[in-house]
Amino acid sequence: MRAASNSIVNDIMSRLLLLITLFSIVWVGCTSERFANIERGSDVSFRQGYPEVRMMAVGLFDQDDMPGVSLHVDVVKGSLIYKSTDDVFTATFDLQVQVIQNLDNDEVLLQNRVATIEVTDRDPLVVDSSELATYTERINLLPGSYEVVIAVTDKASSRRTVRRSTVDIPDPEGAYTGITSVMLLGKSNEDTLGYQPVTTYFVPAMYDSLKFQFQVTRPATDVESSVNMQLERFTADSTFAREVAGIQHSPGSVAYRGIDYARPEIIESTQRTLVSETGNILIDYVTPVLPSANYRFAVTITETRDEEQPTEIFKAREFFISESPNFPNIQGVREFAEPLIYLMDRRQYARLMQIEDADSLKQTIDRFWLSNIPNVNKARQVIELYYTRVEQANKQFSNFKEGWKTDMGMVFILFGPPLQVENTLDLSIWFYSYNRNDPRTIFQFRRPRVSDRFFPFNHYIVERDRFYHNVEYEQRREWLTGTILNQN
Repeated sequence: MRAASNSIVNDIMSRLLLLITLFSIVWVGCTSERFANIERGSDVSFRQGYPEVRMMAVGLFDQDDMPGVSLHVDVVKGSLIYKSTDDVFTATFDLQVQVIQNLDNDEVLLQNRVATIEVTDRDPLVVDSSELATYTERINLLPGSYEVVIAVTDKASSRRTVRRSTVDIPDPEGAYTGITSVMLLGKSNEDTLGYQPVTTYFVPAMYDSLKFQFQVTRPATDVESSVNMQLERFTADSTFAREVAGIQHSPGSVAYRGIDYARPEIIESTQRTLVSETGNILIDYVTPVLPSANYRFAVTITETRDEEQPTEIFKAREFFISESPNFPNIQGVREFAEPLIYLMDRRQYARLMQIEDADSLKQTIDRFWLSNIPNVNKARQVIELYYTRVEQANKQFSNFKEGWKTDMGMVFILFGPPLQVENTLDLSIWFYSYNRNDPRTIFQFRRPRVSDRFFPFNHYIVERDRFYHNVEYEQRREWLTGTILNQN
């Protein structure tokens, strides 16, 4: 009897384990597919001497209901190399566009072309400008899944930056309803061009309103389609990095987790029911300017056919509203004040941030630098170096908040680029000396294992220790005396 009983128990446990496994596979598959349908735009990446490139490629139908891809490419003018002739500054780059389709596990190159683009300006400040050289193109393609690859090569340096984007074009003649990706556009009241595509996760504060645009492809059917649109805001860490010699973040804190996807706050919600509309249906959703935070605009289409279970189609666009209209660059006087947290004591910084008048704030910033570095020329060089690193930190380490506020951004600003970097799955080690046994010249950054396995950001937290107190103090003195210039 005991053997029979054990056999029955083992059989039940085996079936239960199989059910759990199957459920896990289905759940992970559905969740993976859901998160694969969330667009976040191009990263704001920086590589010294390489063109800074951002792109957006969205499958859309034109006014004649022809399928294709709307391609939008932004190249930062200040990342190019210029030649000066007769007071005219000229930069030239090649833009290569490739369209690839995967057919039977083979990549087929459908389109491949190169356009040469010239940027000219009489203003010598163009060499450091954050303005964008924009390229747009409509690529006619049949419904399907594609990879769009663009490569920008600076003709003066031959250095190349490559960007990739997967694009899906739904079939309007298919048996089921489809949806394109959600395109994010912004408009400033001072801009006469109207809404312009936003190619990055970070949305500068220059826009007065945002528009989310997508298309629904719907065959002739008696089934109603419920289009649910929802604007959500997520709680996220927005504070600047604390000292490396400070206290480590608690695993339950938002600073440790970074951003909380589990409990979004619904800002706006609306629903549209499609009954008689068929074919390609363009839907716009416009919202006024939003406060600085992390957001998601989500679209869910729900249908019920006969006695079948309701089906859902999900698409979303996530984004961050920056407090800066110039992000990732810094230009406003308050943008110059905020990063001084890494050089000032807390009371001095608190007094600085209480100043509301822009002229008074600028004078206080100037007095801070010159009171520490009386030599005006040396002070100017130190200031330029400091804020150059702040901008580079924004371009290299931004995730759910500005790069200069991250742990990696803080260490990069104070200590500069490391001599060596070792990366493993969840660990990044920065070496600032060839002596790899000196802990004072080594910083370890660990990526928290958050509960959301589809967490999209490179969120690293520095491993803090009290012995860094003297290291940080001495490094701040290097900045405040100007001797930091001897290290560069």
